[in-house]
Amino acid sequence: MWKLWSLDYLKTKLDIKSTINLFLIPAIALTGDKVIDYIFPYKSLILKCFIDSATHFIIASLSWNYVGNLSIYKRTHLFAVFMCGLLASLIDIDHFIAVGTMNLQVATTLPHRPFLHCTTVFSAIAVLLALLSIKMHSIPYLKLSLIITTAIWTHHWRDGYRRGIWICPIGSTPPYWYFLYLVGLVALPLSLHFVLRFTSELINKAKNQGLQPVYFI
Repeated sequence: MWKLWSLDYLKTKLDIKSTINLFLIPAIALTGDKVIDYIFPYKSLILKCFIDSATHFIIASLSWNYVGNLSIYKRTHLFAVFMCGLLASLIDIDHFIAVGTMNLQVATTLPHRPFLHCTTVFSAIAVLLALLSIKMHSIPYLKLSLIITTAIWTHHWRDGYRRGIWICPIGSTPPYWYFLYLVGLVALPLSLHFVLRFTSELINKAKNQGLQPVYFI
């Protein structure tokens, strides 16, 4: 009886933490956006870019913390949370690559979006990794595909409310309402958490049934 009560209490506690985590995402986004609007152009461009990158990092980290909270390995999970945030914040490095200089003023005034802001390419890579994970019965591959998806889509979705999503080579979607942007930041980790849970169960079921994985190399 005590054991059952403890498990129920633990589950409730985890659900509360997950819910707080989930709604911290749009709260951080809103705070970061408002701070940037307030300080720019009154403060330095370096400070604006730092806050922008930090906001990308925190949103992606919190998103993966929600998506991947099925993990029983705490250290591995925290490392994945950090790497997801780092990947999301490093996307903007393509501005410097595109202009061929470290000059911040030049890098932030590009007339077009650089290559790492193309949503199509990364989405295709993530889908291929997910399919590969199912074929090879590999949950690490599955998580890698979803970490990439989380990092890329949180960054691109945040940029998209101002400029739209770049679906290369077709073009860009129109910018969308700020409210829709905040709702999307909640819907994304919810959806990816379901994908991770559902696909992990499929992979484990295939393993339990003794189905042989398919290796391509």
